[in-house]
Formats: sequence, C-alpha cells, structure tokens
Amino acid sequence: MARFRIDFLPRPPRARRTGAVVLAVGLLVAAAGAWSVQMLRAERVAVQAEIERFAAARAPRNRGALAEAAVPPERQREILQANRIAGGLNRPWSGLFDAVERSAVDGVVLLALQPDPVEGTLRLTGEAKALTPVLDYLVVLQQQPVLAEVRLESHETQQQAAQRPVRFVAAARWQVRP
Repeated sequence: MARFRIDFLPRPPRARRTGAVVLAVGLLVAAAGAWSVQMLRAERVAVQAEIERFAAARAPRNRGALAEAAVPPERQREILQANRIAGGLNRPWSGLFDAVERSAVDGVVLLALQPDPVEGTLRLTGEAKALTPVLDYLVVLQQQPVLAEVRLESHETQQQAAQRPVRFVAAARWQVRP
C-alpha cells in the first residue's frame, strides 16, 4: 500500500499573500487620492480668494470718477473723436462702393466721391450733358439699400465748356443694414 501524507496544518496559500499586497497598494493609492483632493480643495480656496480680491479691486469705488477727473477735458474730446473715427473705419466700405457702381447711368460721369464714415454721409460730384440724366441718376441712387435721403444739393451749367455740361453735387445718408 502506498503512503498518504495528511497535513492537518496547511500552509497559508499564496493567494492570501497576494491579496494582502494588493490591499496594501490599494490603501496607499486611496491615501494618495485623499491627499490630492485635500490639496486641490486648498488650491481652489486660494484661487477663489484671489478672484474675490481682483473683483474687489475692480469694483467702482469712486475710482472711475477720480480717473475721469484726472483726464483733462481736451484729452477726453480727443479720445471721443478717435473712437468715432475708429467706428467709421469699421463701416462696410465695399457695400457703399458696390452701390455706387450699380447706380451707373449713361451720360453721367462721377468726378468725386466723398464718403464721411464718421457722420455717415456721402457727397457725389459729377457731370452730365443735361439735367435729366442727373435726376435719373438720383432716382437710381435712392433705390440702393445702403443709401437713403438722396438729394441734389446743387447744379450748374458750365458755360465756359464747349458742350455746356451740367455739374452737380448730390448728397446721401450712408446707412448700414444688418
């Protein structure tokens, strides 16, 4: 008969040791995570305090009135004028030029185009063989969506020229449509 070896005190299996190691590593990771959360909370509190400090510094505490009073009135006028000019430069120029080009009428020649972007006006100087084409030209200009209040400001027959053309000056309001 063969011998059987019976062990009444079994040795601890390897799985228990591995489990203990995994548990220890897990506890270390959890502790590191808790520490990171605490650090992030402290950092958030510091950032929130910094935001509140900046907000308090930007709050108007009569500083705006003092700053305006410190700027001389002449400088304030210059700033306003510069802002108006900058606003005028941002107008849609291509729309104005396209409208003038689309308004071409036979027999009318433009000599000058003077847009004023700050005031939103346009002055046109031109010549035609007679007054009728000038009036037709004004009607076509009035139909352009970017021009309003088109009017003839002056006209004069050029007596010294051989063909006696009519020189005219027209004005319009240059409007910006969204």
